[in-house]
Amino acid sequence: MKKKLGEVRFFGKIFGTKGDYYVVSSQRYLEEGEKVYKEVNTMPRPARRKLEVPVQPEPGFVGVNRLSFWVTSHPAAEWKLLPDVTPQQILAGRRIKRLFTGDLNAAVISSPPFEWNEAIYLRVQLSRIASGTYIAPLGALEEPEEDAEEEEDVDEDEGTNVRKLKEAKYRPLTQVVKGFASEEDFDVAQWAKLDQWVHAEGYIYANGRQTKVPEKLEDEEEEEEAEELQRQQRQDEEDEEEEVEEEEEEEEREIFTPINSDFLYAVINIPEAPKVDEEDEEEEEEEATEAEEAAEADKGDNDMPPKPVTDDAIPDDDPTKVKVAAWTMRVVNNNSKKHRVVLVRSLRWPGAIAFVADGGKRWGCVYFGNGLKKTDFSFTPTLAPPVLPECADITEANDPTPATEKLVRRGEEPPEPDSEDEVEEEEGEEDM
Repeated sequence: MKKKLGEVRFFGKIFGTKGDYYVVSSQRYLEEGEKVYKEVNTMPRPARRKLEVPVQPEPGFVGVNRLSFWVTSHPAAEWKLLPDVTPQQILAGRRIKRLFTGDLNAAVISSPPFEWNEAIYLRVQLSRIASGTYIAPLGALEEPEEDAEEEEDVDEDEGTNVRKLKEAKYRPLTQVVKGFASEEDFDVAQWAKLDQWVHAEGYIYANGRQTKVPEKLEDEEEEEEAEELQRQQRQDEEDEEEEVEEEEEEEEREIFTPINSDFLYAVINIPEAPKVDEEDEEEEEEEATEAEEAAEADKGDNDMPPKPVTDDAIPDDDPTKVKVAAWTMRVVNNNSKKHRVVLVRSLRWPGAIAFVADGGKRWGCVYFGNGLKKTDFSFTPTLAPPVLPECADITEANDPTPATEKLVRRGEEPPEPDSEDEVEEEEGEEDM
């Protein structure tokens, strides 16, 4: 069965333990009779401040569901469409690491548990790979202009508070710049620098979306409910003794950010210096001054900065973290200007490669890997939740006497029970 697809691109190949996946991406595919509407905020308000509301998924044509992914085990076999993903599935996929088997219906056994099958896990990883590794030469792509109809729809929505479902139209995220690298003697060697490549796909934020949730339009009744909810929240804040730190919203990232701002953070174990005597300290100070003088004398011979460079801009200012570029560059056929090819490899997603050749007229991205992200440290699964404490033992107590029951019903406090010593004394007096 033939399908009319747009923006078809060979994405790459995912290696599995029992079978592999060939992957092709396309413009969001719509089934017969299927319609996509513009996103409206339908998230309910939390009943309490501490309760979290699940983030609503992105509709088609937007964010992680803007593209459709087709997979097959063999190029001549049937291509299967992977389903859309939700923010909850992306967050669950970030917490686990598991190799693919080649069976879309296989269960993903992991810790913490992944509730869906391998088809969903594959779709999650493909969205993450596309977001992090789809790059383009600087100046090759641009954002398309907004249509006049879309601007009119925005103006109408701002003036009313009525929810109207409007059918959405597909709008490409980027488009090729006309006349890019049209010169005949264009040298691709100028793209052999990290600052000459930019990201061409949206960034997936911590909530599992590429776009922000639109603001909620409220009616009069909803405004009253919101005011009551705010009063309850204020009351809860007053009752709480400990202050709850609110999470800061992530800054919105532009699409064409240079890849030289991507870094890998390697952790370095710095051993503690052993304790030394005062005489040894004086000798070490003399050796340090001599080393500084020698370093200043050698500055003129070597102006290259040391590698890796320590990162002073990280929020926690941890001296044990070192900043390393997340991409490597290589020029193939460097002797021939006409046949030069520039290759860019991702260290964060091993197997992701971008290239530019033929004077800039041909460029693209492809991925051949196991679908897992590289980390500087060994992957450690999330620990299981703590074991709940056992139930307390049953405490035995004497049944109350009828006199005690009468006192309790009247609202009077029953007399305190006598201690064992007093009871023994009374029994001894009675015996005498």
